[in-house]
Amino acid sequence: MAIVTNLSHCQPYFKAYCAEHGLTDGDEWKTWEYMAWISRKWEDYRRLRGKGRYDSIMESERLEFEEMYIKKLTAE
Repeated sequence: MAIVTNLSHCQPYFKAYCAEHGLTDGDEWKTWEYMAWISRKWEDYRRLRGKGRYDSIMESERLEFEEMYIKKLTAE
């Protein structure tokens, strides 16, 4: 287990994970659960865009992914 610390200084993907799971500073989290969560988000995105698991993601697609899955969870 790990402890959420300095959430305001964490990277956006982790902030989104914490927001979706109701985690705040001091809460415990499991690394593998975060890894599975972000992998599922990317799988969902790839499926929506008709991309295979090993297809490259362009910068524009990464930005679209972040708009769809990350920014809406981290909007303050």
